[in-house]
Amino acid sequence: MKYEYMKESKQMLQYFQFPKFLLKLRISQTAKFLYMILYDRARISRMNSWIDKYGNVYLIFR
Repeated sequence: MKYEYMKESKQMLQYFQFPKFLLKLRISQTAKFLYMILYDRARISRMNSWIDKYGNVYLIFR
């Protein structure tokens, strides 16, 4: 039997989070996808401390 091991240099897969509450909303699949993208960008902004004195998180989406 031959085994294949993950190498340190191999890039790990990245995923978007899909919240369960989106399943119940009557919105388009495009809107759900957009929510996931913007949520991911906001998460990165929080990690980079892009937060103003009022606690608002800022993000850049291009």
